Amino acid sequence: MTYEGAHTADGIRLLVQLLMTDLRGVDPVAVRPEAWAEPVRGWLTAGAALAAGEPKRALAALDDPVPEETYDDLVTRALRTAATATDVNWAPGGAVTWSLPPGDEAALLEAVGGTGGRLAVLARDPGLRLAAFLAARHLPDLFVARAVVESGRVIDAQPSEVVEAVGGAAEAEEALRWFDEVPAEITGGGLVAPVAYHLLVAGDLRARAGDRRRGEALSREALRLVPGDPAFAALSSLLAGDAELGTPGAAERRLPVPAGRRTLDRATRYYATADALFREAGASRGRAAAALRLAHVARLRRRPDDRAACVERALILAAAAGDGACAALLRVHRVLDAVEDGRPHAGPDVEEVRHWAGTAGSGSWLRGTADLVAARARDWTRQGYAVRGREAGDLAARLAEAVPAADADRSVPRAAGGSRPTAGRSEADR
Repeated sequence: MTYEGAHTADGIRLLVQLLMTDLRGVDPVAVRPEAWAEPVRGWLTAGAALAAGEPKRALAALDDPVPEETYDDLVTRALRTAATATDVNWAPGGAVTWSLPPGDEAALLEAVGGTGGRLAVLARDPGLRLAAFLAARHLPDLFVARAVVESGRVIDAQPSEVVEAVGGAAEAEEALRWFDEVPAEITGGGLVAPVAYHLLVAGDLRARAGDRRRGEALSREALRLVPGDPAFAALSSLLAGDAELGTPGAAERRLPVPAGRRTLDRATRYYATADALFREAGASRGRAAAALRLAHVARLRRRPDDRAACVERALILAAAAGDGACAALLRVHRVLDAVEDGRPHAGPDVEEVRHWAGTAGSGSWLRGTADLVAARARDWTRQGYAVRGREAGDLAARLAEAVPAADADRSVPRAAGGSRPTAGRSEADR
């Protein structure tokens, strides 16, 4: 194993920002990988793709180092691990709720295998180890922890080998304790932003588990580390709004949660604050996430005009940011809204989502959209809305169909282009 020494510090910092995927502080289209030499160029291309929720595009940008002979190879392998987990074990709302198909399970197990040894070798370069840890441990662990916390039914869908490989937290309290403590790989990385990010994620897990007080305390602790950083304040507000709705991932999963007027008023204030802060941070991706949630509040209030306006605004923002996963989810929401309203719905939306998932995006994200549509179909059928239920059931079946090989084999674009300036440093880089 050879050691090359320090890489471009700004490039590694930017990679770390991108790997804090839930922060949404850097728009994928703002990243200019060509400003760096290899291997950082390829890493940033993959990091931007992961931030966009496009793991197949990330994998297309990365070598498959066999054997792993250098530190660079280990970081590349870590990014491939993150991409594989995002492709097979990630869904709207945060948790996969089905048993992984044998091929996906095998791919995930192969990807996470050996991660601990690679991180131990990278200990000589804390910056590279931080990036590799966020990619190969933190992100896959977060997917599993959300599944563990949500319910026993969900964790039963996770292969025991996967649970063991990404933290070994077979019970909710174990998962929560693991995230309550900031890992040494993060504290030793020389940046405070990842510490704050970890605390916000841990607070969200606590809130998902029903301990909102502990979640709020972790959020306050996180914000003390990054005073004045609008992206972190925005994420904190976004998560507070999610906690108000009570059910994990309610807005992304388009769940008809039983929320009263005051609850919806509080959630609206949190989401509007998040939107304003993400605007200050220059993060269209974050603003798209806030607008998606405001659309769901309008949906729960039975205000179709407000809902439609928020969905369209969120789609515009997601496209501007290059957030393919958010845009795909919004298209599915838009079709379901049309079904609920009794309006003609856009078949091309569904086909575009399927093509995206088969080329650049995430197969499990597509499966998750099919599941949320199927859930609405069942609800409407039980409630006596036979036409709605049948149309939604047909849409769910179409989303669940395998993407033809001819579509999946088409060339995958590299990092999104455009005229945006190169992403620079922010308060989160400290």
